[in-house]
Amino acid sequence: MMKRLLPFLVFILLGQGLWSQITVDNSVFPQIGDTLVTVYDGVPTGVSIGSAGPNQSWSFSKLQGLMKKSIYASPGEGKSKAFFPGADMLRKDNGNRELYINATNAKLEYMGFAEADLIGIDVATLTKFTPALEELQVPLNYQDKKTSNAKTVLVFGAESLPGYLLDSLPISPDSVRLRIEIQRKDEIDAWGVLSIPGGDYEVLRKKRTEVRNTFIDAKISSLPWLDMTDAVDKDLAIIGKEISTHYYFISEEEKEPIAILEVDPKTKIVQKVEYKANDVKSNINYVNKGRVDVFAYPNPAIEEVRFEFLNLPKGNYELSIYNILGVEVLKEEYKINTNRTARVDLTEFRKGTYLYSLVNEKGKTITTKRLIILRP
Repeated sequence: MMKRLLPFLVFILLGQGLWSQITVDNSVFPQIGDTLVTVYDGVPTGVSIGSAGPNQSWSFSKLQGLMKKSIYASPGEGKSKAFFPGADMLRKDNGNRELYINATNAKLEYMGFAEADLIGIDVATLTKFTPALEELQVPLNYQDKKTSNAKTVLVFGAESLPGYLLDSLPISPDSVRLRIEIQRKDEIDAWGVLSIPGGDYEVLRKKRTEVRNTFIDAKISSLPWLDMTDAVDKDLAIIGKEISTHYYFISEEEKEPIAILEVDPKTKIVQKVEYKANDVKSNINYVNKGRVDVFAYPNPAIEEVRFEFLNLPKGNYELSIYNILGVEVLKEEYKINTNRTARVDLTEFRKGTYLYSLVNEKGKTITTKRLIILRP
């Protein structure tokens, strides 16, 4: 009996040894001169967070999207370097937003952003965190836990703010101040092997739960700041408590996370994925460079197409598709704040050349481009 069981036990033990828990150290920290390329999928399919625990397996093979380049440079190259005198490194995302970073042997911290719309009101500003917002601390091992906190204050002249925000206040201020408090809870809740287009990686999975509380103050002339948080419209999304959940899949082999999943905290549904760009993703040759744009992919398309809306001011938009005779064959309405991805079913369309056009709520056409539909 024991002789018959022995080969089976050896097989099980060998099978369990194929994967092993890794430890992530500071070799994954980016350095000045690095350019890291990731892909952003705003409507992912075939992706779920799976289970926590050891020896897991995840496959995200159906991902696709648009590329994002992050360039790491000396902080002296930044436009806002004077506001971050202690920065060790600067990250430029798609050539416009600047992120200033403090780096030690054990920790990466975000000191702040320049030219960034942190809260989604279509107003770029300078954001400084106090203390610096902790992004990654090493070594990382399975079941590690970490909490961190940071605050920032954003001050705006009333003339620079959107009307819907000012209209929500019971007074007409000269200035408005937003106070933001951030609490992060990180936990390495799983390890295993992750498959993405173009590669398989041994990873640790970090679950990050972030609670962001935003308060609003108003000021008139030389009077003190007045807390308006309880007086504004309760439907004003940027004020109050916001909870977000992200899962980071981190490898000891690469400097960028292999994948980052944005998950609805209530439904656990994966809403967006950013993942490492391997060579096989070069078939979608487009990089978000920070300009207003609409991009369709794949193009030519067969059964479905994705429309990527990029860097758009907050508002209501209409997307229309026209056939070669100029007849409108589809119209969809979207609420967009900066970026959004939409999937459109093309199975009822005939093959041929079409035009797609995006119009804002004032009737202005943002862009018109060609879409080609093929049939097998």
